Amino acid sequence: MLTDSGKDWLARNAGVNNCFASSGVSYKDLEGNSHTGSTTDVAAMLVVAMLVGETTKEIVNGKSYDDFKSANGGYDIDIEDVGTVYDLQEATTPYCAAVATPTPTPTPTPTPTPTPVPNAEVCAYVESAGKGELTAEHVLAIFYKYKGWDAEAEAKRLAIPADKRPASIPYPASGDQILGVFYYYKGWYEEGDAKIGCGWS
Repeated sequence: MLTDSGKDWLARNAGVNNCFASSGVSYKDLEGNSHTGSTTDVAAMLVVAMLVGETTKEIVNGKSYDDFKSANGGYDIDIEDVGTVYDLQEATTPYCAAVATPTPTPTPTPTPTPTPVPNAEVCAYVESAGKGELTAEHVLAIFYKYKGWDAEAEAKRLAIPADKRPASIPYPASGDQILGVFYYYKGWYEEGDAKIGCGWS
């Protein structure tokens, strides 16, 4: 559930000039690696943090999932709420916080990251299911593998119906590659292509 105060929190901490933004938002994944993307990217990362219980890790503007949940009236964010954020971000007039006082955003410090697999391997992973056929297990399997939770990742892979099941899970993946899989799962093909370029839009 996403409350008005939760939307305001996102606009202030994960927006540009206190408004939802499609680019220019600095955030971190759960490994502490820095990225630049959209308010929707941050909302998706918050969902992932909630799903795996990493609720105290910094995600955006020095703040964690717990900070968001407190501002959101104690309610958790879910995958459907990410769709709401996307719609508000892409509206003719994007959603803005009630108080338009710019919040300084700390300059992220680049963190060395392992070289991820080529995007082509992630494309082969999603194409095992096909456009419009991805499941939540596809998203969780690649995320759990990214976290190093091999047994949990394999359990999610095996939970995928046989006709859609990939032979293996790409590793190591990047945060953007995981978001690409998530966006394809949601049917947001243009955003998914922007992350991993499988040509589904």
